[in-house]
Amino acid sequence: LVVDAQGAHNNASMQSYGNVLRVGTANGHAASSDPAVIMHELGHKFVDDFTLSQYGDTQGGAIHEGIADALAAAWTNDPVVGRVFTAGQPQPLRDLSTGRGLITTRQEWDRAAAVQAQNGAAGVEAHDASGVVSSVGARLVAQPGQMLRGPGDLSWSEVGDLYADAVRTGGMTRQMDFDSFSDSMRVAAARAYGTDSPQFARVNQALGQGGLLPQVQPGQGVSRITSAGRLEHGFTVEGYDPQGFVIVRDASGARSLQYPNQLLTGGGRWIPVDSAGAPQRVPQGNPYVVSRATGDSAAGATNSTSTTGSSYTVGPQYGATVAGAMDREERGNEQQATDAAALLERVQPAG
Repeated sequence: LVVDAQGAHNNASMQSYGNVLRVGTANGHAASSDPAVIMHELGHKFVDDFTLSQYGDTQGGAIHEGIADALAAAWTNDPVVGRVFTAGQPQPLRDLSTGRGLITTRQEWDRAAAVQAQNGAAGVEAHDASGVVSSVGARLVAQPGQMLRGPGDLSWSEVGDLYADAVRTGGMTRQMDFDSFSDSMRVAAARAYGTDSPQFARVNQALGQGGLLPQVQPGQGVSRITSAGRLEHGFTVEGYDPQGFVIVRDASGARSLQYPNQLLTGGGRWIPVDSAGAPQRVPQGNPYVVSRATGDSAAGATNSTSTTGSSYTVGPQYGATVAGAMDREERGNEQQATDAAALLERVQPAG
């Protein structure tokens, strides 16, 4: 823990590969006074330890920021991130319950990425795009003023458990994109509640509202979640039947019908299982991350740029060397709101 005792800055950042949490003390609203900001930064460390840990203005960056926000909301039981940090300002840093100023669906992210590409930019800023991931959790929580929890409603604490379990599935160790996040959330929900539960249905509904459910195509390789919550790998999509079920074929050529929301299309296809097909938690240190020698990208093997411009590669726990500090600085609320509002005005349909 590094504390800015001189009051030179008021922000916070996590340098995971050096296990350094930096907090500022510049004023009464500094990061050191805001539990949500501190927990958000520790959330980054958690994601780094159990996933491919891609960052930058990519889907991986949005996942990193979104999971960190969801974990902070769970740990503080408050969907507002930065309530103390931005005290006295018109809007908090991020409010997960409203998603105001954030990109909250995959469709919005795709449009924003296209706009950025036209402008010669590399991608969509990770904090702005974090709502694609954090809004899934917000949709699972009973709304303020709701007297009784509905079927499948979760508390913020339960949402945090679900996100933490999703990180630990191993579904984001070879790929870190929205498909892999969706795979991981559905596997975690199936394991925690069962595929016939209202909670599993709510998770699928929340993912669907964000455009994060799988859209499979003939010839695509997939895995599936069974009704018992097990995982089976090595299937190929043949098509759809008239009732909307997906027809899949296993390695022996046997065909079966599958609910679309129980198919895994991203990194979930490599989730480790035991001899009975039960998904296994990824241990800290992430031994399942493969090296570039096998043809897959190792964690952080391509340099990424944080919001402060410093680059990094995978940390020493993955057998590589650090190329630079992985420095996650939260941008000021005013600048973030200005940037997000300008981008959203271009990508969100009128009305």
